[in-house]
Amino acid sequence: MWQPERLDFAAAPVLGDGLERRAPAPLIIPGAPVLLTAGLEPELSMAEWRRTSELLNDAKKKARPEAEKKRKAFIKERLNAKKKGSGRSSKHEKRALTEAVTDRALMADFPELCSSRHQLNIVGVR
Repeated sequence: MWQPERLDFAAAPVLGDGLERRAPAPLIIPGAPVLLTAGLEPELSMAEWRRTSELLNDAKKKARPEAEKKRKAFIKERLNAKKKGSGRSSKHEKRALTEAVTDRALMADFPELCSSRHQLNIVGVR
């Protein structure tokens, strides 16, 4: 992974006047794997690990109350913004927004404001 604070030797260097590059010849040791991790397989797939990891499950349980507070605050903020824009927000809009945030599912009639401030329903998007 490239990081800005590390030098990257993937390409030949750009050298100014008076500089030359004297790269050593590559050294390959017979019988040794080119990569130390070559041929290694993980014990579990990522999906299996996510399903069975006690450490991950404990972290999720610990974060759940704070996440729930943030979800409720987000829903309240969006409904308040809707009230300011149109002067109202309905129970239907609250339900649709709550389902979208908590269940991560958009229903066909989920209302969303476009950047042009026109109302768009998901049913109209193709």
